[in-house]
Amino acid sequence: MHYVRTAFTIVALVVITAFISDTPVPGYEAEAIPRGVYFKLPLEQPRFHWRFTDQEAFLSGRLALSITSSDGQRQEFVVFEDGAITDGWREISGPQADGSMYFGFSSRLGALTASRDSIEVELIVLEDLAGMGAFNEGVLPAGRYVASASYSSLTGKRWYDWITRDNRDPMAFISCWHHTWPLEITRNQGWHGAQEADQDPSGSSWFSNVLDATDVKRGTDGTRCLK
Repeated sequence: MHYVRTAFTIVALVVITAFISDTPVPGYEAEAIPRGVYFKLPLEQPRFHWRFTDQEAFLSGRLALSITSSDGQRQEFVVFEDGAITDGWREISGPQADGSMYFGFSSRLGALTASRDSIEVELIVLEDLAGMGAFNEGVLPAGRYVASASYSSLTGKRWYDWITRDNRDPMAFISCWHHTWPLEITRNQGWHGAQEADQDPSGSSWFSNVLDATDVKRGTDGTRCLK
């Protein structure tokens, strides 16, 4: 039993080190395999949650995701255009009774992904898009928006999956945005009402704030970036 406890302790320390350290442990990088994709648009103020009021106006534009591997191989995926979401993609939160639309999308399509990929998202907005977050309302003006990113997490084919027994479908999570798109805030009240003095306007938790204070590079949702 002593050897089992010792081995478990060593493994736990290695995994914890991989989470809090800026230096990946050996084998941390995920292999290049087909994965589903999950991302939210890099809007500056809401950080976690936002809904566009007019789904039809939002979908009338175009949203595309491109993934370029470290050896220059490029894949492009059109998430929506001309009023319709592309087959294989879905809005994260599902249909809303009020006709609004969430700002995040996911797909189970097999995008070939690996740790050192370069990612870019392009959004074409044909008309000003009103929306609402937890503590405010605002508008994303019409125009072309581009942002680059890296992954916050890649599941599947990692050296420690045999420890965690993670048998879910491999996924690529994108939240480490290098740029954000500012909204024009029109009202300081959202679906949670007005923001209280001690509340983070982003909706962040205290734990996320602690993570933000470290030197490790983290994404807009507080998760660690792979590069």
